[in-house]
Amino acid sequence: MKITDVLFVIVFLGSIPVFAMDEKRSTLHYNPISHVSLSKLLWTYGVHDQKDSEILDHYLSINNCDLYRLYRTNDFQWERVREGMRRELDYYSKNYPNRFEIKAVVPLDRYDFERSAFIIDPEFALNNAGSIQIPVDVSENYCGDRETFKFFPLDIKFVADSKFSLKEIPVPSSQAQLILEKIKKYKYTDFAEKRAVSLKFEIVMDDVKYSYQEEGRGKSIFKGQLDTITFYEDPQMTKPIWKKSFKSLN
Repeated sequence: MKITDVLFVIVFLGSIPVFAMDEKRSTLHYNPISHVSLSKLLWTYGVHDQKDSEILDHYLSINNCDLYRLYRTNDFQWERVREGMRRELDYYSKNYPNRFEIKAVVPLDRYDFERSAFIIDPEFALNNAGSIQIPVDVSENYCGDRETFKFFPLDIKFVADSKFSLKEIPVPSSQAQLILEKIKKYKYTDFAEKRAVSLKFEIVMDDVKYSYQEEGRGKSIFKGQLDTITFYEDPQMTKPIWKKSFKSLN
């Protein structure tokens, strides 16, 4: 399974509604999910204590590798760096971005004329749960060690407040053939022999539950709002096919 930007496994609970494409573009900004951005949110929701120097050091190794490499071995200078980071967290931590986008590629099965919809390949249909599992790529500039994952883990789960299933993409039959012709030109590595479309979730994280695991790695469960789901005909995600909005965005 090839996933762009962020790897994930997704399954949701409920029944799929049929909605027309919403042409209005949201003015809200959604950030790509990264180890850096999620490490910041753990401070926002009070998971860690700023007085814990070990945790603060790991945080700096994720968020400012150049500074970490330059001063980590200088005891006195590094203590000043820590104090500066504590002041920064005091000032900014409540305002770190919490809106994110999750991107993926989804293969399609055949078009169903009775349902007027493309059927999502059953292996990739979203069913019978209510969460998004998000393995997060570590930044190339990251210079910590695996111990970091105990405090700022890569095992991320997002629990959405809107539960649903996603098994099909409603498209009028008058448009379906044209869409099929358009998506033929996009060749996704893992789906070279299949028709596929791009998928984007827009979410808001507003709470987190954090725990240590027995094997020494941490686990974060973020809770929040699922704002939109959009399918696109192109990998650049500029040509929407269908969109569902779950909340009145403000």
